[in-house]
Amino acid sequence: MPPAQAPGVVVGREAEFAALLHTLSAPAVGTPARAVIIGMPGMGKTTIFNEVLAASIPGDRTVLVARPTEHERGLAFNGLGDLLAHVRDSDLESLPTPQRRALRAALLLEDPEKGVIEQRAVAAALRGLLEKLATARPLLVAVDDGQWLDSATADALGYALRRLADQPVAVVVATRPVESPYPTWLQAGAGEPPAVTWLGPLSVAALFHVLKTAVGAAFDRPTLRRIERDSGGNPLHAIELGRRERELSGGAQDAAVGLDALITSRMLALPPETRRSLLVAALAHAATLETLGAVLRVGPRGVLASLEPAVLAGTCHVERGRVEIAHPLYARAVENIATPDDVLACHRALADVETDPARGALHLGRSTAEPNGAVASALQEAAQQARGRGAFSSAVELMELAIMLSPAGDRWLSSRGVALGSWLLYDANPLRAGAVLQAARETGQQPEAWQASLLLARLAGLSGETSRLDALCEEVWSCPDAPPLVRAEAVLVRAQGAHDLVLALEHTMEGRELIPAQDTSTAAQRLRAEGMKTEAELRVMLGQQSPVELLERAVTLEASAPAGLVADRAEYVLGLQLLFADRHDESRAILTRLVELARRYGDDASEPILLLNLGHLEMRAGNWADADRLAAEALQIAEGLGQVVVALAHCQLAMSATMRGDTVAAGQLLEQAEVETAALGEPFLRAIFWRATAMARLASGNVAEADLAFTRAYAARQEAGVKDPAIMLFDAERIEAMITLGDLAGAEMALSEVEVSARRLARPVVLAGCARLRALMLAAAGETAAAVESVPDLVEANRAHSVPFMLGQALLAAGRIQRRAKMKGAANSSLDEAIAVFEKIGALPWASLAREEQRRIGLRRRASPDLTDTERRVAVLAAEGRTNREIADAVFASPKTVEGILSRVYRKLDVRSRVELSRVLTDAPTAHAEPH
Repeated sequence: MPPAQAPGVVVGREAEFAALLHTLSAPAVGTPARAVIIGMPGMGKTTIFNEVLAASIPGDRTVLVARPTEHERGLAFNGLGDLLAHVRDSDLESLPTPQRRALRAALLLEDPEKGVIEQRAVAAALRGLLEKLATARPLLVAVDDGQWLDSATADALGYALRRLADQPVAVVVATRPVESPYPTWLQAGAGEPPAVTWLGPLSVAALFHVLKTAVGAAFDRPTLRRIERDSGGNPLHAIELGRRERELSGGAQDAAVGLDALITSRMLALPPETRRSLLVAALAHAATLETLGAVLRVGPRGVLASLEPAVLAGTCHVERGRVEIAHPLYARAVENIATPDDVLACHRALADVETDPARGALHLGRSTAEPNGAVASALQEAAQQARGRGAFSSAVELMELAIMLSPAGDRWLSSRGVALGSWLLYDANPLRAGAVLQAARETGQQPEAWQASLLLARLAGLSGETSRLDALCEEVWSCPDAPPLVRAEAVLVRAQGAHDLVLALEHTMEGRELIPAQDTSTAAQRLRAEGMKTEAELRVMLGQQSPVELLERAVTLEASAPAGLVADRAEYVLGLQLLFADRHDESRAILTRLVELARRYGDDASEPILLLNLGHLEMRAGNWADADRLAAEALQIAEGLGQVVVALAHCQLAMSATMRGDTVAAGQLLEQAEVETAALGEPFLRAIFWRATAMARLASGNVAEADLAFTRAYAARQEAGVKDPAIMLFDAERIEAMITLGDLAGAEMALSEVEVSARRLARPVVLAGCARLRALMLAAAGETAAAVESVPDLVEANRAHSVPFMLGQALLAAGRIQRRAKMKGAANSSLDEAIAVFEKIGALPWASLAREEQRRIGLRRRASPDLTDTERRVAVLAAEGRTNREIADAVFASPKTVEGILSRVYRKLDVRSRVELSRVLTDAPTAHAEPH
């Protein structure tokens, strides 16, 4: 019995429907198309969604459809199962074996390898499968009620769509306005944002046609206006009001009735047996005639007979053996009017017929009103299985139910609390984790109370509560009954919170020694990897040795026993070490992968610190817009999770504002960071704050105040025990300030110390900075010839690394040395290049500094007389700030031709940027030739 649909189902939505079809037709020519239909409940999202599907001609396009429901939101890959329900097995067979196995496990077609589904493999498999389907013919991926799509499917879809932007894959999603402006997984799906169609209220004229079709009545104008006013133009509300109006048959009109009340009244008018069938359909995962028959204990004909009043009333329909309630509001009303006993009984019956363990356990838990040990155990087992399948939200929900249904004194209650607390800490919600873990700790039951204490200690470390971390670890360590592995973890966790890095390294080595050599359990291997990671991290900070080999061993161990938090993994520290070693591409690849991993696992504790360090890398690489974006993302996530990351983000944003010359923004950010830093008292954080402050003062030209701030940054770094000069990278600016102020003895001492550490730790960027400082020291000491002789080497050393700002500084230093040596042409050339470098990355204060130095040379260049008329015209337009396209239109040429003309102009005038070009053309009327 398909639903009755009269012509004009998109009445009042003609423009939106046409726009959607136009957007989604793009994949026919290989252009990505993404469309989102957004509206409040009852606005007709599903109606227009269905019409879009109906317009996809069978055979012309492959259509994959998912219709998730609220009850299924916590079931991992539930939406993926719907999308791929009709995909042929032969299509799956073409995938690489690891991907095929992971995808089949996600679809419940086979057990996962080692009991765990690798979500990245599932995402890669989905990408390959969609690409294969799209190669055969254009593909449409359609998701109705996208707000209920499970996170595992959403993550996999986002991953796949990001990599299919050039394939004929269209996506349409109907959703409520729960995300702004569209679902985040779809936002990541293409370079361009999706086309958003907002469904607003219908007009009186449109409602007339809708009511005539749906209610079978043509209402007069006053009645229509009243319905439009009372419904707010919501078509579903209007239909319910129209039905009520018709039933009253012109009788007295009472006050306007809300949509919920109207729907409830309509459901109550159905026979009890019909409401019971609808209740089963509302609560079931797969509301088939077979499922309803098994629960109601009747055959298919009996189910159809019970549903007939609802079908005639338009509240549900049956198609191909599947029962679909016409609107989620109808399903909710059926649940609300059922008695609690009826709902419990329905869940109990569904638990008996459900074949999926997680879904069956959920129904079992929801069917139990009183504590029940057997049910709690079944829920705990299902939760652990769900977590192994990657269903993190489902695992949390199942374990919460297990705890709620655990009888008082249940032996497993505390272990359930520890499991749930660790999941919340590592995957979902660190703030909720604290309360759950504290409850488990207070039971006093061992070993769970120890485990809860150590997890709380880790949580305290994330939020900067080092005194609480110390107390919790000391409590576990001092317990004589604690086994060696527990005591080892207590020492290792305590090491991570120590301010004194030497003491922290001692704790780490002690903790590693406490791990029994014969213990090869997953927990022991994880602790070994954690100990190696912490030792390597501390040794670098103390300037002792480069730990890449130790970190690689830890990463190997982590392959079978990964740390809970992504930021606790050795791979993260390896990424940082590669950053400090100027291996930016390798570091970026690792940090980007770990950010994606943190997002996939919902690891809000790790994601902001990963984003900040990725932003720090981009700042070194001169990509300051990316650095700002990453710091802002980190700040948004970190609010409420701990002030350490917030303070770090403010310092990083202040640094970026300083480099751009935005002194107001930098000052405001530093004021916030100063308060946060003072409250936390972390010496490492203080060093970062004073470094940002020193750079702000340096950019404003106040070298003396900058020197004071650098002194404080150095003292705080020393207090923190950090000996690796590549970690904060401010020594070159600190020592240059000392040289500028005439403290050559102090500068020599500081420079020698930095050179020793940089050579020992193989830090090429730091050594390049030292080469600049050596040249400046020679010049300041009056050894001009030696300083000039060192210029080629210092410039070459700074060209070899990946920090453009330092290259600009090297060129600026070279220009100064050459100017003082009366080498005007060479100085001018060095400073021209310095300006170009600074302008490219947006370091405006330093570009101004280089220009000021250039003005001291006393040279002014003129435009070359051999420019052709066309070249001169293009040069003038470019100097005015016109784009290549605008210039092309003005001179009747193509943008590519303009690009070639500008290249010749730059070569003839010996300029490298439009700013230099503008200066040369401005100087031309009164310029004299530069001597050679």
